[in-house]
Amino acid sequence: RLLCDKDSLERLLSLSSVEVKSIRNYSEVTVLTPREEEVLRMAYELGFYDSPRKCGVRCLASKLQVSPSTISEIMRRTERKIIEWFLSQFYP
Repeated sequence: RLLCDKDSLERLLSLSSVEVKSIRNYSEVTVLTPREEEVLRMAYELGFYDSPRKCGVRCLASKLQVSPSTISEIMRRTERKIIEWFLSQFYP
């Protein structure tokens, strides 16, 4: 299994004999709702996934003007969807 852009794939194919079984455009795959994507993107940009965290659940909740429990639920649902999608694509 390989995940790369078109140029990288072409370079790889030119260097060796590789059998291509399928090519998918993952940018067209819709896994998250627009709201989940918005929250995830903001969490990433504000440092929620940094170590140490630059912005926690309360910080995100404040920025998005919702309760911390709402952010926790959205993040948990979003992370689960991403993990399920990843596992189904790369470990069927």
